[in-house]
Amino acid sequence: MAHGITNVIHYWGRSLTRVHAGWQSIRMEVGTKRRDSPHVLRHSSATLFMASGEDVAMIAGFLGMSTDTLMDTYGHHHPQFQERVAQATLKKQPNRKRTG
Repeated sequence: MAHGITNVIHYWGRSLTRVHAGWQSIRMEVGTKRRDSPHVLRHSSATLFMASGEDVAMIAGFLGMSTDTLMDTYGHHHPQFQERVAQATLKKQPNRKRTG
């Protein structure tokens, strides 16, 4: 922002209107035959952000998706995923009487 760059994906600070053209150039430059689209970066970002343990609302806002969508799709990557269930398994279970 200090440099006037307001877009996550940009070329020297200017927004890109043809992301796929730039993506194609990058693919050719590195010599890959994979046909991934730029959308794969969003999936990678979501996975890495969730694994970092950051605030879910912050991550969802940055990625432009709802917290429900983020949790439904990437929640299992967050360190606190099912934390309450894990803690419950550590609690002492009450003794049960055997029958029969």
